[in-house]
Amino acid sequence: DESNTIVLFRETLEGSNTLDIFDIGTKQLRFSTSDNYVPQSPRISPLGKDIVFGCMDGKIYSMDVDGGAITPLVDKEGMKSGFGEWSADGATLCFSSYKDSQTPPNIYTVDANSGEITQHTNCSQCIDRFPQISPCGRFILFTRQHLDEPDMPKQAILLDIATRKIVQLPQREGTNYEIDRGCWSG
Repeated sequence: DESNTIVLFRETLEGSNTLDIFDIGTKQLRFSTSDNYVPQSPRISPLGKDIVFGCMDGKIYSMDVDGGAITPLVDKEGMKSGFGEWSADGATLCFSSYKDSQTPPNIYTVDANSGEITQHTNCSQCIDRFPQISPCGRFILFTRQHLDEPDMPKQAILLDIATRKIVQLPQREGTNYEIDRGCWSG
């Protein structure tokens, strides 16, 4: 049963990194990735069949929970991608990506079936990261930091995928704080 699956990121004292896939019911290790990938931020799909993870090489990989082949899901020439998060139906993965150290990251989605990548933000003076797609699949919540205003705290931004309208979520009056990652209710 896929709902009995846990994925752990492991870093050994010697510096090697793996993803270990455990079956909770049997308390057995089902699969462990090799040290070739240096995996980051593993996410199990809502259907429990696939795991995606980012790597230091800038690609986002997919593998099935039974430890099958590891294949690139996001492998766009010259792009460094990460922080992948599944949509509730498992059909879409949202992520942030940048081209080089001079270009800040923007928000993208990839269709898990076709591999088609769509760019949703394009702000040359903003760092857009940590996207979370809404359960209905219409909105993406992410954090934005303005490079031209370094003293301004990170903001929570809501993107309507259909209209491409971006709205900054209001901050509480009289407070000074920085937004980190957000999440949606089920």
